[in-house]
Amino acid sequence: PGMKVLLLDDATTKTVSTVYSQTQILERDVFLVERLEQVDSHEAMRHLKAAVFVRPTWGNIELLCKELAAPKFSEYHVFFANVLPNEMLRRLAEADETESVRQ
Repeated sequence: PGMKVLLLDDATTKTVSTVYSQTQILERDVFLVERLEQVDSHEAMRHLKAAVFVRPTWGNIELLCKELAAPKFSEYHVFFANVLPNEMLRRLAEADETESVRQ
């Protein structure tokens, strides 16, 4: 519940836009849809939660780790479009020093 930001990569942006209309996304209380690599370009929005849906690539893991080092949102719910290898999960867990990831 509550307003959210949806953070995607290039492939998951295409997937989400194929499956959901903008209206359907808004109906799910998603205030903003943004690419993960562009999150650095704005100020913190600590009143919003972030739902992250990305592919399990090292590039995305590093972008997430950078985001978690200076969180811009109150909490993160991270979902992957495929199986996440243990090494990537470990790297992500180590980067979440503020325990911002809820799932």
